[in-house]
Amino acid sequence: MKNADSVVVRTYVNEVEADLAASWLDAEGIACEIVSDDAGGVFPMLQITRGVKLLVDRALESRAREILERSEQEVDPSVFPETPEAGGDPPA
Repeated sequence: MKNADSVVVRTYVNEVEADLAASWLDAEGIACEIVSDDAGGVFPMLQITRGVKLLVDRALESRAREILERSEQEVDPSVFPETPEAGGDPPA
């Protein structure tokens, strides 16, 4: 899917969070792709500094963002700790 018609709808600090978000999109019929630069999983700590990106087709971007917003509001907040990028304080 990583092509000119793909856009990043969210960037997460690890693959677990990205997988959860991808499952919400999949449940709504939206295909997505998780992309991270962690040397093929050899250096997972790079996910923290470089992020794990969730991509969808540009035509589905708005709907995907709506689904993620709704799903993130419904989930236990401890699943997605506040991060500086999200506008909150970093985890203690």
